[in-house]
Amino acid sequence: MATSGAASSAGVAIVVTDSEIAILPPEALAGPVTFVFRNEGSVRYRIAVEGPGADFENAGLEPASAIAITLPLVPGRYYITARSEAGPRRTWCVPLQVSG
Repeated sequence: MATSGAASSAGVAIVVTDSEIAILPPEALAGPVTFVFRNEGSVRYRIAVEGPGADFENAGLEPASAIAITLPLVPGRYYITARSEAGPRRTWCVPLQVSG
C-alpha cells in the first residue's frame, strides 16, 4: 500500500506485514536518505532497494524487528521490495520517487 506525502530527506519508513508493504512518504529528496524497515509479519523477509543511485539488499529481517540504513540516492524511481523466506512465498513491491 503506498501512502501519499510530501518529498522529504529526513527519512522513509517501510513496514512489511504478511499482506502488504507500506511506505511513508512515497517521495524523497536526492541525497542521503535513511530508511527504517520494520517487519510486522510472521516470517523473515529479505528487503531490497533498487534504483539509479544505490542498490541494497539485506540478509533477512526477522519478525518483530527493525533496521535502519542510509543510502545516497540520486533523482529517479526506486523500488522497495520485500520477499518472504518461509511459509507461502510472498513478494511486495512499492515505488519511491526521488526528486532533485
